[in-house]
Amino acid sequence: MIDVERIKQNIDCRDLIERDLGKPKYRSNKYSTYKCPLHNEEKGYSFGVYGDPWVCFGKCGHGGDAISWLIEWHNLSFQEACERLSSGDLPKLQQPIHTSKNRVSVLSEPPDLEWRSRAEEIVKQAEVNLWGEQGTRALHYLKEQRGLTEATILEPRLGYIQGDYREWKTLSGLIVPCGVTIPWYADQMLWGVKVRRAAGQQRYQQVSGGNIKGCPYLADTIQPGLPLMITEGDLIR
Repeated sequence: MIDVERIKQNIDCRDLIERDLGKPKYRSNKYSTYKCPLHNEEKGYSFGVYGDPWVCFGKCGHGGDAISWLIEWHNLSFQEACERLSSGDLPKLQQPIHTSKNRVSVLSEPPDLEWRSRAEEIVKQAEVNLWGEQGTRALHYLKEQRGLTEATILEPRLGYIQGDYREWKTLSGLIVPCGVTIPWYADQMLWGVKVRRAAGQQRYQQVSGGNIKGCPYLADTIQPGLPLMITEGDLIR
């Protein structure tokens, strides 16, 4: 009789999947991220691997444990997958992952996959709001008072959450201030969502749980050898 639970307890999905996919884009003490190989993902890194489960937060939505990974990726039967994991008949890692007990911590990491998935929903809804009837005043502000073109607004995915400048809303399980939303992307991953309020002493707030301090705004547009302008604010006239 196959002891499935014992097999799973002895296998770290992060190590197992790294043998097949190579070095992840990000690896922390909790999870690793890749472009999803199951639907040939081109943009973003929606494939998350934890100690036990793995899951695609993107298009295909596939997920499972170590056994289901071998079934999915190597086309093995359930019996064959269990036997391979039990025997240790796995390819060797190119480089050892756990080199020492006192590993140097990564200085900056994006929020976890669950947060990014929820925040993406907020960004999408805010975009719809901005270009809809409720976003008329906000769009006028961006175009007429800030001098932004439609292309400049669309490219960074600016949006709008309607409400009083003192108001906070709960959207997709996150606490969101009302105002113009400014998504914070790096490596095609969402690190945070800053919000420019219409009034108040502290005009800029952010959606709860983000890490906008972990990377510069519009980091993906920085190119070696080209001029870089650093400004104090996000919205410059």
